[in-house]
Amino acid sequence: MSLPPGVLGPLDAAITELIHAYPPRRPRPDSHYLLTPDMPGPYGTLRLGFGAPQNYNGPPEEMRPVVSDECCLRHGRVAAPIAKFIGSGAMRAVSLLVNRLFEELDGRESARYRAAFSRHRNEKAVWAGNPEQDTFSVVELVANVYATNHRDYDSYDGWCAVIPVGNFTGGELCMPDLKAKVPLAAGDVFFFRSGAIDYVLNKWTGDHRYLLLFRMDHVVLESPGS
Repeated sequence: MSLPPGVLGPLDAAITELIHAYPPRRPRPDSHYLLTPDMPGPYGTLRLGFGAPQNYNGPPEEMRPVVSDECCLRHGRVAAPIAKFIGSGAMRAVSLLVNRLFEELDGRESARYRAAFSRHRNEKAVWAGNPEQDTFSVVELVANVYATNHRDYDSYDGWCAVIPVGNFTGGELCMPDLKAKVPLAAGDVFFFRSGAIDYVLNKWTGDHRYLLLFRMDHVVLESPGS
Protein backbone atom coordinates (compact mmCIF):
# COMPACT_ATOMS: atom_id res chain seq x y z
CA MET A 1 0.00 0.00 0.00
CA SER A 2 1.14 3.54 -0.69
CA LEU A 3 0.24 6.97 0.59
CA PRO A 4 -2.64 8.63 -1.27
CA PRO A 5 -1.73 10.90 -4.21
CA GLY A 6 -0.73 14.32 -3.05
CA VAL A 7 0.42 13.24 0.42
CA LEU A 8 4.03 12.10 -0.12
CA GLY A 9 5.29 15.50 -1.31
CA PRO A 10 3.79 17.47 1.61
CA LEU A 11 4.94 14.79 4.07
CA ASP A 12 8.50 14.94 2.73
CA ALA A 13 8.40 18.75 2.96
CA ALA A 14 7.01 18.65 6.53
CA ILE A 15 9.75 16.21 7.62
CA THR A 16 12.44 18.33 5.96
CA GLU A 17 11.16 21.46 7.70
CA LEU A 18 11.02 19.66 11.06
CA ILE A 19 14.52 18.20 10.98
CA HIS A 20 16.04 21.50 9.95
CA ALA A 21 14.18 23.38 12.70
CA TYR A 22 14.65 20.63 15.29
CA PRO A 23 17.65 18.45 14.30
CA PRO A 24 17.28 14.78 15.28
CA ARG A 25 19.54 13.32 17.92
CA ARG A 26 22.56 11.32 17.00
CA PRO A 27 22.04 7.79 18.27
CA ARG A 28 24.04 6.45 21.19
CA PRO A 29 27.07 4.31 20.26
CA ASP A 30 25.52 1.29 21.98
CA SER A 31 22.16 1.54 20.18
CA HIS A 32 21.16 -0.47 17.12
CA TYR A 33 21.42 2.66 14.96
CA LEU A 34 24.71 3.37 13.18
CA LEU A 35 26.19 6.56 11.80
CA THR A 36 28.44 6.18 8.79
CA PRO A 37 30.76 8.75 7.18
CA ASP A 38 28.88 8.75 3.87
CA MET A 39 25.52 9.72 5.35
CA PRO A 40 24.12 13.06 4.16
CA GLY A 41 22.81 15.33 6.86
CA PRO A 42 20.87 16.04 8.81
CA TYR A 43 20.77 12.61 10.35
CA GLY A 44 19.67 11.01 13.60
CA THR A 45 16.47 9.86 15.28
CA LEU A 46 13.54 11.84 16.62
CA ARG A 47 10.89 10.15 18.76
CA LEU A 48 7.49 11.74 19.20
CA GLY A 49 4.92 10.33 21.59
CA PHE A 50 4.55 8.49 24.85
CA GLY A 51 6.83 5.59 25.65
CA ALA A 52 10.29 4.85 26.98
CA PRO A 53 12.93 7.58 27.12
CA GLN A 54 14.78 7.84 23.81
CA ASN A 55 18.05 5.87 23.83
CA TYR A 56 17.01 4.04 27.01
CA ASN A 57 19.31 1.06 27.39
CA GLY A 58 18.45 -0.38 30.81
CA PRO A 59 16.41 -3.41 31.90
CA PRO A 60 12.85 -3.46 30.54
CA GLU A 61 11.41 -3.96 34.01
CA GLU A 62 12.93 -0.65 35.11
CA MET A 63 11.57 1.32 32.17
CA ARG A 64 9.22 4.13 33.09
CA PRO A 65 6.90 5.63 30.49
CA VAL A 66 7.49 9.27 29.71
CA VAL A 67 6.30 11.82 27.24
CA SER A 68 9.25 12.02 24.86
CA ASP A 69 11.35 15.03 25.75
CA GLU A 70 11.40 15.90 22.04
CA CYS A 71 7.70 16.73 22.46
CA CYS A 72 8.07 18.90 25.54
CA LEU A 73 9.52 22.13 26.74
CA ARG A 74 10.25 22.80 30.38
CA HIS A 75 6.60 23.39 31.21
CA GLY A 76 5.25 20.52 29.17
CA ARG A 77 4.27 22.51 26.10
CA VAL A 78 4.92 20.93 22.74
CA ALA A 79 7.77 22.68 20.94
CA ALA A 80 6.50 24.81 18.05
CA PRO A 81 8.22 22.95 15.15
CA ILE A 82 7.03 19.60 16.49
CA ALA A 83 3.50 20.89 17.08
CA LYS A 84 3.41 22.15 13.50
CA PHE A 85 4.57 18.77 12.17
CA ILE A 86 2.10 16.81 14.32
CA GLY A 87 -0.80 18.98 13.18
CA SER A 88 0.19 19.14 9.52
CA GLY A 89 -2.26 17.96 6.91
CA ALA A 90 0.29 15.38 5.74
CA MET A 91 0.64 13.76 9.18
CA ARG A 92 -3.10 13.74 9.68
CA ALA A 93 -3.49 11.99 6.32
CA VAL A 94 -0.80 9.48 7.32
CA SER A 95 -2.58 8.77 10.61
CA LEU A 96 -5.94 8.25 8.90
CA LEU A 97 -4.46 5.84 6.36
CA VAL A 98 -2.43 3.87 8.91
CA ASN A 99 -5.43 3.53 11.21
CA ARG A 100 -7.62 2.29 8.36
CA LEU A 101 -5.05 -0.19 7.10
CA PHE A 102 -4.41 -1.49 10.62
CA GLU A 103 -8.13 -2.01 11.17
CA GLU A 104 -8.41 -3.93 7.90
CA LEU A 105 -5.29 -5.97 8.68
CA ASP A 106 -6.09 -6.89 12.29
CA GLY A 107 -9.35 -5.44 13.54
CA ARG A 108 -9.11 -7.01 16.97
CA GLU A 109 -5.66 -5.62 17.68
CA SER A 110 -6.62 -2.26 16.20
CA ALA A 111 -9.53 -2.01 18.64
CA ARG A 112 -7.28 -2.96 21.55
CA TYR A 113 -4.68 -0.37 20.58
CA ARG A 114 -7.29 2.37 20.36
CA ALA A 115 -8.90 1.41 23.66
CA ALA A 116 -5.52 1.44 25.40
CA PHE A 117 -4.58 4.75 23.78
CA SER A 118 -7.80 6.37 24.98
CA ARG A 119 -6.99 5.52 28.60
CA HIS A 120 -3.72 7.44 28.59
CA ARG A 121 -4.18 11.16 28.94
CA ASN A 122 -0.50 11.80 28.19
CA GLU A 123 -0.79 10.21 24.78
CA LYS A 124 -3.91 12.19 23.93
CA ALA A 125 -2.22 15.40 25.08
CA VAL A 126 0.87 14.82 22.91
CA TRP A 127 -1.24 14.18 19.82
CA ALA A 128 -3.91 16.81 20.51
CA GLY A 129 -2.97 18.62 17.30
CA ASN A 130 -3.65 15.44 15.31
CA PRO A 131 -6.83 13.75 16.60
CA GLU A 132 -6.52 11.07 13.91
CA GLN A 133 -3.39 9.79 15.67
CA ASP A 134 -5.38 7.75 18.19
CA THR A 135 -3.95 4.25 17.79
CA PHE A 136 -0.14 4.26 17.85
CA SER A 137 1.41 6.09 20.78
CA VAL A 138 4.81 6.70 19.18
CA VAL A 139 5.99 8.04 15.84
CA GLU A 140 9.74 7.87 15.31
CA LEU A 141 11.55 9.67 12.51
CA VAL A 142 14.82 8.05 11.42
CA ALA A 143 16.88 10.23 9.11
CA ASN A 144 19.82 8.84 7.13
CA VAL A 145 20.87 6.38 9.82
CA TYR A 146 21.53 2.68 9.37
CA ALA A 147 20.09 0.16 11.81
CA THR A 148 21.65 -3.19 12.60
CA ASN A 149 19.60 -6.39 12.58
CA HIS A 150 17.39 -6.21 15.67
CA ARG A 151 14.01 -6.91 17.24
CA ASP A 152 11.88 -4.38 19.13
CA TYR A 153 11.60 -6.21 22.42
CA ASP A 154 9.84 -3.28 24.08
CA SER A 155 6.99 -3.81 21.61
CA TYR A 156 6.60 -7.55 22.38
CA ASP A 157 4.81 -8.95 19.32
CA GLY A 158 3.12 -5.66 18.50
CA TRP A 159 2.51 -4.17 15.11
CA CYS A 160 4.63 -1.49 13.48
CA ALA A 161 4.09 0.57 10.32
CA VAL A 162 7.08 1.83 8.33
CA ILE A 163 6.83 4.64 5.74
CA PRO A 164 9.98 5.65 3.81
CA VAL A 165 10.38 9.13 2.31
CA GLY A 166 13.19 10.83 0.41
CA ASN A 167 15.11 10.27 -2.81
CA PHE A 168 17.06 7.01 -2.52
CA THR A 169 17.76 3.61 -4.00
CA GLY A 170 17.97 0.42 -1.94
CA GLY A 171 16.72 0.33 1.64
CA GLU A 172 14.77 -2.92 1.34
CA LEU A 173 13.23 -4.29 4.55
CA CYS A 174 14.93 -7.62 5.30
CA MET A 175 13.59 -10.23 7.74
CA PRO A 176 16.33 -12.86 8.03
CA ASP A 177 14.24 -15.40 9.97
CA LEU A 178 11.70 -15.43 7.14
CA LYS A 179 14.36 -15.18 4.42
CA ALA A 180 12.33 -12.26 3.09
CA LYS A 181 13.37 -9.00 1.43
CA VAL A 182 10.65 -6.41 0.84
CA PRO A 183 11.37 -3.53 -1.58
CA LEU A 184 10.19 -0.23 -0.10
CA ALA A 185 9.82 2.87 -2.25
CA ALA A 186 9.16 6.36 -0.95
CA GLY A 187 5.54 6.60 0.14
CA ASP A 188 5.01 2.86 0.69
CA VAL A 189 3.23 1.81 3.89
CA PHE A 190 4.23 -1.60 5.24
CA PHE A 191 3.04 -3.34 8.43
CA PHE A 192 4.95 -6.06 10.27
CA ARG A 193 5.38 -7.36 13.82
CA SER A 194 8.61 -5.65 14.78
CA GLY A 195 8.71 -7.29 18.21
CA ALA A 196 8.18 -10.83 16.91
CA ILE A 197 10.89 -11.04 14.22
CA ASP A 198 14.35 -9.66 13.60
CA TYR A 199 14.58 -7.05 10.85
CA VAL A 200 17.02 -4.69 9.20
CA LEU A 201 16.92 -2.19 6.35
CA ASN A 202 19.34 -2.84 3.53
CA LYS A 203 21.90 -0.14 2.82
CA TRP A 204 20.86 2.61 0.45
CA THR A 205 22.26 5.52 -1.49
CA GLY A 206 20.75 9.00 -1.44
CA ASP A 207 18.57 10.78 1.10
CA HIS A 208 16.66 8.14 3.09
CA ARG A 209 14.26 8.92 5.91
CA TYR A 210 11.40 6.89 7.31
CA LEU A 211 8.62 7.05 9.85
CA LEU A 212 7.94 4.21 12.26
CA LEU A 213 4.54 4.10 13.97
CA PHE A 214 4.28 1.75 16.94
CA ARG A 215 3.40 1.49 20.60
CA MET A 216 5.51 0.49 23.58
CA ASP A 217 3.62 -2.26 25.32
CA HIS A 218 5.04 -1.66 28.79
CA VAL A 219 3.01 1.57 28.76
CA VAL A 220 -0.35 0.20 27.71
CA LEU A 221 -0.01 -3.02 29.69
CA GLU A 222 -0.23 -0.98 32.86
CA SER A 223 -3.95 -0.70 32.15
CA PRO A 224 -6.07 -3.81 32.92
CA GLY A 225 -7.34 -5.48 29.80
CA SER A 226 -5.16 -3.50 27.41
